[in-house]
Amino acid sequence: MIDSAVFSRALPLVRAGVAALSSAVLLACVGAPKATGAVPSVAPTLVGVAADDITPPFPAWQMGTERRVTDHYRRMEVQAMAIGDRASPVVIVTADICMFCTEVSEQVYARVKRLGFEPHEVVLNASHNHSAPAVCPADVLDVVKSPIAEYQEFLIRKIVSVIERAREDMKPAVLATSEADSDLCVNRDGPPHTPGGIIPNPGGSIDRRVRVLRVSDPENGTLRAVLALFACHPSDVHVVKDGPASYGADFFGFGRDEVARRYPEATVMTAQGAGGDVRMAHFVNGDPSQGFDGSALPNLAPNREFGRRFGTTILQALDKPATPVQGPVRAAMGTVNLPLEEPYSREFVARVAKGEAAPADNPDNQKDPWYWRWGQWMLDKYERGETIPRTTGAFDIRMIQFGDDFRLAALDGEVFTCVARQIEQRLSPQRTFVLAYNNNVKAYVPCAENFAPPQNGGNYEIQVFYWWLWQTARFTPEVDRVIVDEAVAVANRLDAAHFEQLSGRAQ
Repeated sequence: MIDSAVFSRALPLVRAGVAALSSAVLLACVGAPKATGAVPSVAPTLVGVAADDITPPFPAWQMGTERRVTDHYRRMEVQAMAIGDRASPVVIVTADICMFCTEVSEQVYARVKRLGFEPHEVVLNASHNHSAPAVCPADVLDVVKSPIAEYQEFLIRKIVSVIERAREDMKPAVLATSEADSDLCVNRDGPPHTPGGIIPNPGGSIDRRVRVLRVSDPENGTLRAVLALFACHPSDVHVVKDGPASYGADFFGFGRDEVARRYPEATVMTAQGAGGDVRMAHFVNGDPSQGFDGSALPNLAPNREFGRRFGTTILQALDKPATPVQGPVRAAMGTVNLPLEEPYSREFVARVAKGEAAPADNPDNQKDPWYWRWGQWMLDKYERGETIPRTTGAFDIRMIQFGDDFRLAALDGEVFTCVARQIEQRLSPQRTFVLAYNNNVKAYVPCAENFAPPQNGGNYEIQVFYWWLWQTARFTPEVDRVIVDEAVAVANRLDAAHFEQLSGRAQ
């Protein structure tokens, strides 16, 4: 067994040596990559892709609206990419839904086990599309009055099917990454940071990169698939109360359509990044000071234009020089509990359940039936004699390592930009794609800076949203450190195992 302290000191030198050797071999064999978007000739790995339509073929309950909907303005899709060797591949799934939860993900894990996939090898990424069917119990006020089981089962079968077909489709491919910048989105955590406030913050934290993992045929360079990562809420399409309601994929779907015009044979996947505090830069009268606007049905022209611009940025990334991704694919998972504040008292939540109380700094909650639902849930815990924990349940971090210089980190939750930035910085100089909204979305995940002045924890994500997903209390400011530390630990465990394996082979 390799000593962890020795490994930690040696790791930067090992990474640098491997990277330098790989670059030297590449340059000696093929020369410097040309600035044409072409992928340098590198050793292929096995990749398979598949896609399917997940638009409800029957009336289904729409998330957050308490309405059954039959129409759609654009089809919704699920895609899968299986990568690695035939013995133990990993799979990345992208879906045009609002979120994944244990009721869906655990069923997927159980059913794909026969295909050779373990839970840590499966990434289920939700676009966080707001014009989607209800998938999880949190999406409706009452699952008895608004049953969601029929669409859940439909979705699970579709996901398992695309994973199986992607597994069967695996064949040699060349992987590479590239990126381009977009001005589509803006931070939404602007002053005065009042509870419930979602306000444009043009100077706030944001990741403008559209980053792509491209999959090409090793024989002729043809693009087979692309996984495009972007951190921004697809919540632009509004469903107006008593107005028309329709399902669709928001700007992510229209962006894929734009890419498909140039690459009709390629499978285009759009993955959601750490965009919990970012949304479309769609403003009232085009003015950020007037607040956010949206594309209200049936007028989808603004959203289509946002999608066209998103797709154009994906194409720009594909046209840029590519950095190869090569080497063995391996995966691991870490799990942490996240720290919470002290919960409200039994007396207070009993009043919340009756619609008689709300926090002093957010009195509008008293009128919100979703808040009443949380109050009843908390009251039930007290009446059963449960001890209210000071941490959440399991928060999972999946890490997929490609060779020695590229990783994909997949986090549960609706993660803020600042969390992904910390993970990238800690794992530098390796390239790291950080995906959020994966596998089991339980809460918004902010950073310590979001609790400090001038924000003072007054924003929507900290003060309001925790109760919508049945979290017993707000997070404490240490929440980002717990996640980032574990993500780095999982990455280092993968590196250590690989280093030990290479050392064994050398002996």
